[in-house]
Amino acid sequence: MDITNIAFIGCGSMAGAHCNSLKLLWEAGCREFEAIAVCDIDKEKAVETAQSLPHEAVCRFTVLAEIDKNPSTDEINKCLSHITFRDNAEHDTLVIDFGIDMIPMVEECDLLEKITEARKNAGKDKKGRDKIPPVRVRDNTELAPTQVRLRYYSDYLLNKQFTDNTACVDELITILQNL
Repeated sequence: MDITNIAFIGCGSMAGAHCNSLKLLWEAGCREFEAIAVCDIDKEKAVETAQSLPHEAVCRFTVLAEIDKNPSTDEINKCLSHITFRDNAEHDTLVIDFGIDMIPMVEECDLLEKITEARKNAGKDKKGRDKIPPVRVRDNTELAPTQVRLRYYSDYLLNKQFTDNTACVDELITILQNL
């Protein structure tokens, strides 16, 4: 029998209901899953939720990126309110912010097509997910006009100013291909 390893993001009341249902299933003999990780910005909630699950070895995280990097995670259960989920949606993607002078470069250099090509060429991981996650591209008036910033979860992989559009595109694509 294959076991599905589940991770929870968010440890509020919604996660409590899900965990209670999983516990009841486990107690009834359904052993086709195992909750292996929980994540919440409140460490105490993560600990409490982990202790409520029927498994001994539940990892507790406060950094979202750690769950996705866990190679044994098969499914991620996002137990967040709709507002929180919308506000935190960018944590599931790569985000490229452009200063206002860099916006025309996105079209002139076919950046979106090059990102799509890089994602397709990278293929899938062993879980069937794209090796390069979805990329959000946006303008950011808080940046210097020629600044470009690439963020993956809370890590900045690139944060600098460019004077050459081709160099900017090349560097962005190289970083994506090496994730």
